[in-house]
Amino acid sequence: MSTLSRNLLRRRTYASLVEEGIRPNLRDVLPEWLRTINVFRYQEAWATWVWLSQHLLGLVCGVLFFTHFFSWTGVLWWLGFALVHAHFFHTFWYHRYCSHRAFRFRHLWVARLIYWLNPLMIKEETYVIPHFVHHKISDTPGDPYGPRNGYWGTVSATESANFFNRQMSQKEFNFCDRFLAHIPSFWNSEDRFRATGSFEKRWLYPLRFLVCNGFWFTLFLAIGRPDLLMAFYFAALTFLLIMRDFNYRGHDEHSEHEPKLDTKSLAVNQWFYGIVASEWHDNHHRFSTSAKAGFERLELDVSFAITRLLHKLGILESYVDSSRGYEREIVKVIAGRKARQNSEAFSTTVHPRE
Repeated sequence: MSTLSRNLLRRRTYASLVEEGIRPNLRDVLPEWLRTINVFRYQEAWATWVWLSQHLLGLVCGVLFFTHFFSWTGVLWWLGFALVHAHFFHTFWYHRYCSHRAFRFRHLWVARLIYWLNPLMIKEETYVIPHFVHHKISDTPGDPYGPRNGYWGTVSATESANFFNRQMSQKEFNFCDRFLAHIPSFWNSEDRFRATGSFEKRWLYPLRFLVCNGFWFTLFLAIGRPDLLMAFYFAALTFLLIMRDFNYRGHDEHSEHEPKLDTKSLAVNQWFYGIVASEWHDNHHRFSTSAKAGFERLELDVSFAITRLLHKLGILESYVDSSRGYEREIVKVIAGRKARQNSEAFSTTVHPRE
């Protein structure tokens, strides 16, 4: 599986540095980023420009928010919208449903609605496949995220994620095709994928950009609240920047976080990302298919609260809750830590000579 995982994404220009244990700096990363926006050479770069256009839209709305629509009430709306983007549109949809199938929709039209109207506008395949790779080879060369790639290599990884390895084997293509099948999109054949570099039909992403943004603009302007429109899109940009930062800081080789559940990665639980986006990352890496990641009493998990609510309302058919597995695991981890502490205390005990 690790061999398959390393062959799904296009090799980055600075990959040899990472393999040598060197963290690429901005100067090393810039050629890769420029390659991701080169529409004259790569068809995939058009998707990068759609993605960056959503950032630009958020930036323009942010400027207008502060220059024409600023109010302290508006700031509260901005923060509230940012939390909605983080907990619902990102973690609930992209992370726990698209990437890990942690729950099932009873009615597919609900999934289609979220798919078409998600204001974060992350192309699902560019989130799901790199995320699969990330879990399978975490913190090793080839992992698209994390500290090994340096800060700039990681925060720019969302652009590189638009580029898959068109020469992947038929077996690897079939795996990706099945892995994306639950997402209500329109998918390319293998031949079209090799020609375009996209699993999703190319015309769909620009169309979704127009439909999604057209809907939200129409909604907020129809109710006479352009100030909320500006706050809504600026909040989306705010979260997208936080997400890029999280891709780097969510794994920390210098962390002394205890207890550590997932020993195969450097993922850590962090209060900021946990509260802001329900991302208790060490918990998630150990129980990746769980719709719940905040297992402790103070580990707020708004995304799981949304999942439970939608399940009670009959919108979700089922969901995975690994709370019992966590309880069993944490007992083992704590017991192991105590055993190591006792062993270290015994080995360092100084006995006076008689």
